[in-house]
Amino acid sequence: MKILQLVTSRKVRGAEVSAKSLSEELVKRGHHIWFVGLYHHEQQLDVQNAINMDLNGTKRFFDLSLLFRLRNLILEIRPDIVQANGSDTFKYASLAMLGIHQPKLIYRNISFISYWLNNRIFLTSVYKMLAKKVDIFVSVGEEAATDLALTLHLPNSKSKIIKRGINAITKDRPESKKTITSRYGISDKDFILAQVGNLSKEKNIVLTLNALALLNNHLTNFKLLIVGEGEEGNYLRKLVDDFKLIDKVIFCGYQDDISTYFAAADILILSSLVEGIPGVVIEAALQATPTIAVKIPATQEVIEDRNTGLLIERHDPDLFANGILELLKNPESIKSLGNQAQQYAKKHHSLEQTATEFEQIYEQLLHKM
Repeated sequence: MKILQLVTSRKVRGAEVSAKSLSEELVKRGHHIWFVGLYHHEQQLDVQNAINMDLNGTKRFFDLSLLFRLRNLILEIRPDIVQANGSDTFKYASLAMLGIHQPKLIYRNISFISYWLNNRIFLTSVYKMLAKKVDIFVSVGEEAATDLALTLHLPNSKSKIIKRGINAITKDRPESKKTITSRYGISDKDFILAQVGNLSKEKNIVLTLNALALLNNHLTNFKLLIVGEGEEGNYLRKLVDDFKLIDKVIFCGYQDDISTYFAAADILILSSLVEGIPGVVIEAALQATPTIAVKIPATQEVIEDRNTGLLIERHDPDLFANGILELLKNPESIKSLGNQAQQYAKKHHSLEQTATEFEQIYEQLLHKM
């Protein structure tokens, strides 16, 4: 089967990493994969034994030349399946497929579309129209699927749920911690907190920094590793300076060996305003690292409070700081939560199972032709 996997850009970010992992599993099963980014990124995420390429679009509301390059690529390779994975891939894939009937179009919904459309009536109407071209929507979780269906008025027949599948390769935790502490000059006595993802407003890293400023009054032997880049980077660096956290916070940028960071961390921090299903929680769990997160619909789907992690009731710096302090004062609790999280992730987020479920959808769609 020929499958075009379309991502926003081939960088190390949740949706892209998830699409890469799925693609590599599909390659192992004999499928032919084109892993294509709408936009170029200096970090080239590649799928082994696949065709990797960028369409070099310009990030603006709409790039007509990008649309035509995507359409021409589809006409050239004639895939059986086009799978658009989050964000801008929805609009470009839907428009590029107009008048083309052979490939089936799947949209993998990774977030809450209502948050991004933000009650903009015209834009919502456009997306409702584009949704008619999509053969099936596959969401990463129940809440994200419900939000998508309500926002775009989708029939039940066009909506499915397939959980994120993560490659269950575990790292040696002591060795990973040694690598990271050596890389950044961190003391062996320091707790390592990690926040991983795009430095964007919806990730709400401002809350984390506010909480750490409070935590610093009670506990000083910790470091926060912020792994990722984004438009909020400069602002967050200024906040670190303002909060006098320069010796506590390390901006690591994008990293290829992300699993090493998960395995080195004592706790993963997640302060997001919105998520589909946070893949970082699952990736950290596979390395036996628990997550402390604000309770939003998506985090409740992947974290069992006080069993596989800790959920904070609302976006409140004091509550968040107290939750972090509670865990750091009880290392045995961290270890127990991490072990439980690892078992949960292996049971519920198998990459092999995810790939099998996608294959079943591909076959069902092609049999309808």
